[in-house]
Amino acid sequence: MSDSPSPAPPPPRPPANWGGRLWMMGMGLAIAAAGSFFLWFLWKNFDVAQEMDHWVETPCEILAVTVDDSQINQHFETKYEFQVSYRYEFGGESRLGEQVKSKPVVAGIPKKLEKWQRRFRAGEPAVCYVDPDNPDEAVLVRDTKASIYSLWFPGLFVVGGLGIALSGLLAGWRKPR
Repeated sequence: MSDSPSPAPPPPRPPANWGGRLWMMGMGLAIAAAGSFFLWFLWKNFDVAQEMDHWVETPCEILAVTVDDSQINQHFETKYEFQVSYRYEFGGESRLGEQVKSKPVVAGIPKKLEKWQRRFRAGEPAVCYVDPDNPDEAVLVRDTKASIYSLWFPGLFVVGGLGIALSGLLAGWRKPR
């Protein structure tokens, strides 16, 4: 028996398929980035809706209700937009509002806007919600917070994309069995 130490195993070598690994990491990061964008977008919508919960409920009077059909959509078809104007008082001043929601209420056919026309009629009283930090901004309908329920879906793309990128980074570094 010899007392000489056995030679140490050679250090692991990096894999030779860098091109495929870089492609896998790039695709994983792209998928994660797309998921992150939609995660941010849905969170932003939820945050705006959550801020509206602190807006002050104020009585108002509907002055005019119209359906604008002067716009064209991306398919060169008529786009119908529900428009309303209302007067409200806040901070001792009379103000004019024109927003139904934070985003325009539009439809491809006028029939879809009939419920809005029935809900808000000219000359009738209504309730609007006024931003106390910017009293010139008011809406008739607060935004929904439903986007919070969809956060999990783009979250899957973030986790999956990062997993793909990590797999590409670590590919070939595993010890053979």
